[in-house]
Amino acid sequence: MTRCIRFTIVALIAIIVASCGKSDRFVIKGRISGIGSQTLALTYYAAGGLKRVKVPASDGRVTFDGVSVTPTLATVTLADGTPIATLVVKNGDKVSFTTNVDDPLSLDVSGNSASEKIAAWLRDNAHHLHDGDARSVNESIARFVAANKSNTAATALMVTQFRTEGFETLADSLFSLIDVSARPASVVQNFSTVLSAQLSTTAHADLQPMNLYSAGDTITAYNPRRHSASLLCFLPDLRAARDSITPLMRRLARGYPSRRLKVIEISTASDSAAWQRCIASDSAIWLQTWAPGSVASTNIGKLSIPRLPYFIVADSTGAQIYRGPSISTAENTISGKLK
Repeated sequence: MTRCIRFTIVALIAIIVASCGKSDRFVIKGRISGIGSQTLALTYYAAGGLKRVKVPASDGRVTFDGVSVTPTLATVTLADGTPIATLVVKNGDKVSFTTNVDDPLSLDVSGNSASEKIAAWLRDNAHHLHDGDARSVNESIARFVAANKSNTAATALMVTQFRTEGFETLADSLFSLIDVSARPASVVQNFSTVLSAQLSTTAHADLQPMNLYSAGDTITAYNPRRHSASLLCFLPDLRAARDSITPLMRRLARGYPSRRLKVIEISTASDSAAWQRCIASDSAIWLQTWAPGSVASTNIGKLSIPRLPYFIVADSTGAQIYRGPSISTAENTISGKLK
């Protein structure tokens, strides 16, 4: 009997040790140069819902933990929604990353294959991402998918980085190349939910002061708090498109003093020379600016501009009170705000 009891105790201890070795959580540790003690947020999807955890950094270091039985997309962001790290995690993972708050694409990750591969791809393609070169980004992702069909990183990059508009057929083809084990419905759902939430958070966040490249090779500081309302007009490098919009911009700029309404045209021309040619014949009374890197530039990228032309109306706090493709609706919003 004693021997039986002793055997049972040993067996129970073995079971306890084994169960302790199987973590029911994941842990993410980060070191972000230049972050100081800012608060960071972790967003991920698990157990049928979106999870958000906020933790203040200490001397640039931060630790998150969470629970997800299946692989999920985990994004680490600043309080204003600026992305700092994109990771794939599940229970049992211990992931570490380092990056720089001024250059998040310098991300370096260790801890699991998918997250490491995502970080390596971001570093290798930083120039394409900064330039907003959709074709080059998509071609690079296509090469990555072909070489990593069985890795969840392929699904993560397709969901987070692939530029779908105009490349829908390629997107469908690439998704079909990824092994089913690396893109189960639950994983794609997780990724899509987190991405949508992240875009919503960053796209609809209050406008912040920006330095904009303006005519005459100058930099103009824009602060929404200096005006009762602001109208940001994101326009393509197409004369016909601009010609249909500029009369209304002119009417609005004439109708209100600058302290009441600031009208800003933001061109997405491929380079400054093309932009200067496009506006050369204008007699603009509104602020004309150019976004190097198009809508993926540092200032503009976080607004997640989905198409061109596109308009944002903001109030004096920077809160966006209209986002959309209709300048007429933008005008009506402004009239209602400033009546």
